[in-house]
Amino acid sequence: MTVEGTPVSDADLARMHAEEELHAEWQRRTVRVVAASASDAADCRLLLTILGLDDDIIAQARAECGGATKAPARRKRAAATTTKPKRAAAKTKTATTQKVAKTSKPRRHAAA
Repeated sequence: MTVEGTPVSDADLARMHAEEELHAEWQRRTVRVVAASASDAADCRLLLTILGLDDDIIAQARAECGGATKAPARRKRAAATTTKPKRAAAKTKTATTQKVAKTSKPRRHAAA
């Protein structure tokens, strides 16, 4: 029965249940996205509070992921910088300069 006293069909109950499940799934996905995007735990908690996502939804999202998830592996050292591109550019410039020098020389014609 609804508030007005009219009966609710089984199809309507099934539809409402499906909508509630879909809404809960989207809330759990939102928790995971916010957690992955936040810079730290305090930032994550602030963003979740702003979105109105409470501890129950967070616990459900954590359980769905299988507990605490590991952060992606990070590099242990910074990538090495190389100077080879600069040298290659210098070589290219030198080669271009040499080609111009060769083509700018006057050609000698054979004496007829």
